[in-house]
Amino acid sequence: MAMAVLDAGLLENFRRECEHELKFQIEGDLERDEKTQSVLLTALYAYYHYLRADYREAEALREGVSFYDNWECPSVCGIFLGQDEEEKPVIDLLVPLARRRDQTPTELRGEIEQRQRLCQDFLRSLRGTPSDPGPVERRLRDLGFSRLPGGVSARIVFLLHVRPSAKQRSTILDWLDRRDEARAGAFPVFSRLVLFADDIDYEVSNTASAFQFVPNGELLLDRVGNVCSYDNGRCKAAFVNIMAASLRKVWQEKAYRGLLSQNLRYYVHLPRVDDAMLSTMAHAATDFWYLNNGLTIVCKSYRIVGRKLLLEGFSIVNGGQTTHNIGTVQELPMDFALPCKVIAMSDGGGTALPPDDQLDFIAEVCTATNSQKPIKAADAVANRKEIRKLRRALKESRGCSIYLMTKKGETLDRRAYPLAWQSATLTQYGQAFLSFLYQAPCAARSKTSQLFEDPALYGQLFDGPEPPAPFVRDLLRLQLAIRAYKKVWKAMKIRPDADVALWQRRHLVANGEFLLLACAGVFCKLFADPGLERELQALQPQETPKRLCLCDACYPFLAGKAAEGALEEGSPLFRFLTFCLERFIHVGYCNYCADTNQTGNYSNFAKSDIRYIEYIQREIASAVKAGLRQEERNLLGEVFRAPSQEEQWVRTAMLKAHPLRWSTSQAEFDRALAEQLLAKLKMLPSAVRRGAPLPGKQALRKAIALRPTSVRELEGRATLSFAQLRAYGDILMQAIKAAEARRAGIFLHEETDEEVDE
Repeated sequence: MAMAVLDAGLLENFRRECEHELKFQIEGDLERDEKTQSVLLTALYAYYHYLRADYREAEALREGVSFYDNWECPSVCGIFLGQDEEEKPVIDLLVPLARRRDQTPTELRGEIEQRQRLCQDFLRSLRGTPSDPGPVERRLRDLGFSRLPGGVSARIVFLLHVRPSAKQRSTILDWLDRRDEARAGAFPVFSRLVLFADDIDYEVSNTASAFQFVPNGELLLDRVGNVCSYDNGRCKAAFVNIMAASLRKVWQEKAYRGLLSQNLRYYVHLPRVDDAMLSTMAHAATDFWYLNNGLTIVCKSYRIVGRKLLLEGFSIVNGGQTTHNIGTVQELPMDFALPCKVIAMSDGGGTALPPDDQLDFIAEVCTATNSQKPIKAADAVANRKEIRKLRRALKESRGCSIYLMTKKGETLDRRAYPLAWQSATLTQYGQAFLSFLYQAPCAARSKTSQLFEDPALYGQLFDGPEPPAPFVRDLLRLQLAIRAYKKVWKAMKIRPDADVALWQRRHLVANGEFLLLACAGVFCKLFADPGLERELQALQPQETPKRLCLCDACYPFLAGKAAEGALEEGSPLFRFLTFCLERFIHVGYCNYCADTNQTGNYSNFAKSDIRYIEYIQREIASAVKAGLRQEERNLLGEVFRAPSQEEQWVRTAMLKAHPLRWSTSQAEFDRALAEQLLAKLKMLPSAVRRGAPLPGKQALRKAIALRPTSVRELEGRATLSFAQLRAYGDILMQAIKAAEARRAGIFLHEETDEEVDE
């Protein structure tokens, strides 16, 4: 698939800036002349990255990009002194590539490699001794770099016009890295930096904060006279409708000259918001006015002449997301109007506010107009019919009324709902269900937005018959008890050198609220279904997870004092949580540490449902198969109760109405496997590891994702070098085959793009 390119408007605007302000002529047709494309892109990047858009450095800019004509390596268009990741000096050879819209990632990476070889050959010929500086050092001194530290290294910086997708970017960069590994030592030491259009765009926009206001600009109104004016004696203002095409033109010409400088933040990529906005522009442009909050512009003054809105000294303080999307979209299928509030920092007579008052006023307007936080996923579903139905059912339950808060900022009447368990947020409700019933405690902790954004997960949790309110009550009571249990552990004064086991348990409790909830869910299921213990006896270990993550325990399950949520030390509920912590969570954590050769990462352990399944749930299943001790059974009997016949019918009906639609993802399984595999490789004897460097987690994940059946299938396909495959290929295949057997019983769903980004 072809890639989008850097907006030509940005480069053309910079060309005009070069001509008028920097006295630097760049001639030629941008679309057809590759030399013009190369010089413009190089100058743009160098001006903003190295010279921080300081017009006083115009001479350094002109001389830095003059190599295109007179240097011996035509691939290089500029040379500047930069810094590497460790802030050490490095000579940057700037190598721009042509602006081709139809170029594929495969073609582009081939061109990069070809240019890289030319630069490498040239670098080899330029190396000189400290006593006899090479041409690079001498040339830099000619350009004014008189103080060159010794041992300056070289870096080849590729400047690309294209904006690839995440997959296209990976196709280019991963392939280049593999080629480097395959030919390690064949070329002089250098580093490579590949900058795409969005990287260059960031460099430019990051420097733009130096400009406070756009000097002047022009926007087009939807029609003559359609203006709502306001003047409170302090400042005059107007509410108008501006046309998107005129805003797009202003963006292309003024984006990096203060257009968003007075805003609290620059553009932040929010896929859910951006995709919806772009979809409206493409398919329902006339609806944009209704669906968008519009812009707020502050300026020193404005005039309206016919359909023209003429602005002096202006900046957009609210609506940066809208402005960016309109300005950078590849094309506008049709022009459309959007609302705009214009506020002048002057009174009706044209007298400007004092400078300090202007800044104070801008701060007020900017803070107020940007104080509306983005709508969270939980808030976005608040008015859906299934949520309203659930809320009503819990609220109207006789003798067990629960107030489900579905909107941020909602007020709770504590007189009507005085008990702690009588209220819960929609997120808290979903997290508890996901942990307790569906045995995904780590997703409940780490992926709260997916509760409402993943259709399969949302349907599993909220779309179906409502669970009995007494069950929700017990679930909330249990969750409150676990939080109280966490406070008890937090208050303990424990030193790591005095009692390592206690120290570990304390941190596991701090990170394991939902792990404890999930463990309680397993034992509740055992009480709900007398035949489940016999089933576990017959099931293979890899078959257990899918059996335990069903909606099969929807009844009021707490017994005795536990039903009141009582958590005094020594109470049944307290002893039960300690039993789960010591017998399963802590033991599972220790096994995990032994397998991965690492300790102390408690939070990471509690963020993967694969780890919960393999180290905690499996430990519980093993204990049940081996047979629980009588005192343990007695403890469970003090905490849980079996359902009545009527409750069994309800439980069966809920199980049928809530089929399993979602569970742990394939990528999560691969991540956990890559982590374990890397730990095993690190424990190999140094004599084995000396033959090839250890692969990274990312490389192992990509190899595992191929689902190979032999080492040969990985050759030329995975991110591992041939040396690594020879050294570690057999170990990798053994781990993959063993993991595939375990994976067979884990219900995996396809991962979305949003999860991949996370």
